[in-house]
Amino acid sequence: MVKLVHHKCSPLIELGCGTVEVVGARLRRLREKRSRELGREVTAAEVASTLGISKSTMYMYERGERVPPA
Repeated sequence: MVKLVHHKCSPLIELGCGTVEVVGARLRRLREKRSRELGREVTAAEVASTLGISKSTMYMYERGERVPPA
């Protein structure tokens, strides 16, 4: 199980059409950072399971095809 750490900064850095891409890139960077901290790969599927969402939803978030609910 992966422990996710809440960060005080909002992932919605931009308010324009780039918001979806910014959120996806941030999610991916945070997952990669956590992988480095743990010394092993933390998969998008693993994060999805921890968050209680489907793998496909997580992949869509990371690819910028969908925005997580507020």
